Amino acid sequence: LQEQATMYIKKMDQERAKIEELDRMIARYQERIVEQKARLGGVNAAQVNNQLIQKQIRVLENRMDKSLMKFNETMAQNKVLRQKIDEYRRERVVFDGIYKKLERELHEKKKEMAAIIEDSKNAYQARDKSQSQTLDLQNNAEKERTEFESEFKALGEMIKQQHIMLE
Repeated sequence: LQEQATMYIKKMDQERAKIEELDRMIARYQERIVEQKARLGGVNAAQVNNQLIQKQIRVLENRMDKSLMKFNETMAQNKVLRQKIDEYRRERVVFDGIYKKLERELHEKKKEMAAIIEDSKNAYQARDKSQSQTLDLQNNAEKERTEFESEFKALGEMIKQQHIMLE
């Protein structure tokens, strides 16, 4: 029994030594924890850090909401602008059709005008030729009349002279 008591006393001494060693280790770790907390900003560092993060989250969410509102407004404006662009495209198709039609009509009118100018030119040339021929005919007629009259006078004189000679 004495041996058992001695053995238990030894065991208790060993356990006390272990406990003392563990207490020293706990004290060292507690000191390290205090140092770490001091380095991180104290006892409330985690709570303060969490509050800052929450505040930053709120700020970023507000920015996101504003950006989303601005995006939606821009999308609405884009929709209106796209509708206007589509309307302008339809109008352009109509105007292009009208322009091509007017261009064809102008081309036809130019052709007609060129033909009329050519006809007019030909008519003036024909008129000038006719006037020239008329003038030539009048000159020839005048010349022939003058010749005829002089021949007629000469023949009249000859007839008179023959008439006088016959008498």
